[in-house]
Amino acid sequence: MNHRLELAVSDAVKDVNATNHFKSFMDSLYVLYNASPKNQNELKNICNDLDTMFLKVGRVLDVRWVASSSRAVKVVWKMYEGLCNHFLNASSDPNRDSKTRAKYSGLRKRLASPEFLLDLGLMCDCLNELSVLSNILQKRSLTLIQAHQHINRSIRVLTSLKDLKGEYLTKATNATNNMNFKNITLEKEERVKRKEEKKSIWKIL
Repeated sequence: MNHRLELAVSDAVKDVNATNHFKSFMDSLYVLYNASPKNQNELKNICNDLDTMFLKVGRVLDVRWVASSSRAVKVVWKMYEGLCNHFLNASSDPNRDSKTRAKYSGLRKRLASPEFLLDLGLMCDCLNELSVLSNILQKRSLTLIQAHQHINRSIRVLTSLKDLKGEYLTKATNATNNMNFKNITLEKEERVKRKEEKKSIWKIL
């Protein structure tokens, strides 16, 4: 039953451009730090300076993605300040070529935008609920009646996000109102329609 949930989520993601854009950016972070020990060590040192726990960035919206994606987006949420500071440092590093510096500058601009922060908050809320459901559906002792009850509960929770903000999106919204999140000044970019991302989550169930 959990496998069907994973497949449904995967199919829904493929049809939604806004979610694919989010996935593309998160994949960039994954490759950046998992393919380069140098980048990973630099980020780790920044986290140490900020007294922030260093966590490895994972993939999102991939095969078997519900639980792992939930962890991955929360890592970005927790290390937000460290990531922004690393991108800023790398974008002005004279030891990097101009193309690489421009890449880091673009990554920081995207990460430090209120639009991305709202998307991140929304994905944290939605993936957290789906992760809970996924873990429940993996229990061997679960009956069909119990599974039906848990699925209905998740549907109600996700549907409520149409009108009520979840924990993470509430924090993200408050931060965008102040244009500051975890000591990072937010800078607006071209508005991305986020309604599609909500539709994708509802479509899953």
